[in-house]
Formats: sequence, structure tokens, C-alpha cells
Amino acid sequence: EEEQAEELWETEWPHHDRPEMLDRLSAIWDEARLRKLYKSKDHVPNRIRVRLYLVKAVCICGKDGPGSIANPYLRFTIGKETKVDLKATFKPETNSPDFYRVEERDVVFPMETRLEVQLWDCNTGMMGSDGLIGCTTIDLQDRWHSWKWKNANDYNQLPWEGRALWERGNPDIAKGTLTMWVQMVSSTGASELPATRLRKPPDAELEIRL
Repeated sequence: EEEQAEELWETEWPHHDRPEMLDRLSAIWDEARLRKLYKSKDHVPNRIRVRLYLVKAVCICGKDGPGSIANPYLRFTIGKETKVDLKATFKPETNSPDFYRVEERDVVFPMETRLEVQLWDCNTGMMGSDGLIGCTTIDLQDRWHSWKWKNANDYNQLPWEGRALWERGNPDIAKGTLTMWVQMVSSTGASELPATRLRKPPDAELEIRL
């Protein structure tokens, strides 16, 4: 058990970050210090730039049920104020759309902390309406205060995430996956750390010999 604890300490908190981590742990029993750590402007800026890197998705089927092909596009909300509809960029007739898109929005914590990304099927006919395929949610405030995530965020080493797209009202049923990741920086310092450009890799040429 001691070896496991030492290994966790080594992997979760690198040497150069341990003094601040120890300071956070020691503040657990001090309400004033705890508020300062998690509510002060030093740790939570007035406005936070949220960057969504939306790479690609896979959906099991379109809105018309098993075997149907979708015209997928994305929508996302952050809190109650930020609502973005990317219907104009829908991908026609595919259940494995590539997006390679970066979206940036400034938000205020703790009012705007719940991110929900939705995959929709665009109705291109004269009748009917668009249908929700599935959605995924992320608590941005939890991310901001996660030491492991923040360390990766500060060093621009955030991994891609393969997030399940759950059926609305039935969280036990996954309707596909969305590859994405989230980056957050202070809005005032966002210009010093520009967003990473997303580009679809070129198609590879394969030669098949029989």
C-alpha cells in the first residue's frame, strides 16, 4: 500500500507542483483559506475562455432509427446564457462525421459551468424536424479545480477524449461517441496562448496487392 501511495504521489503531482498541492490540502480545515483558494480571482478569473476542440463523431444511426443514415451537426450550451447551433455546418449522409472545429466562448464561474455538447441529425426534407442523436456533459468548474487536469492544461498537454453520446432521458443507452477536448484559460491572457489549429489529416493512399 505504501508503494502504491508513493506511485500515485509521483504520477499525480510532479515535484515542481507539490508545494502548492500541499498548501491546498492543508486548507481543507480552514474555511477562510479554502474560500480564498477556490473563490479568489487568483484562482478563478472574472472571465474564463473556454475552447472546445471538436474533432469527429460516430453515431449508431440517424433520427429515423436503426439502419438510418444521419446528417449530423453539433450544438452546445454552457450554463443558461451560451447556446450555439452549428446546423449550417452539418455533414450530409454520414454516420462518422469529421468536424475539426474549434469554438471559443467567454464564461463566468460559477454561473456558467455546465457544458453540454449535443449531436443532432439535420432534416433536409420538406417535412419533419431535426432529431437529437445523443449528448455529453462536462462540469467545467470541476475541471478547473482538478489538479491533474489543470496541470495538463497549463502545459498544453490535454489528451483527446472519446466521450459517449447518451440518449436524452435514458442515460444507459449510448448512441455514439464524440472525440473532443476542452481547454480553459483566463480571458485576459487568452491572446498569449492561442488556440491549437485543428486540421484533418490528409487521406492516405493505399495500394492493395492480391
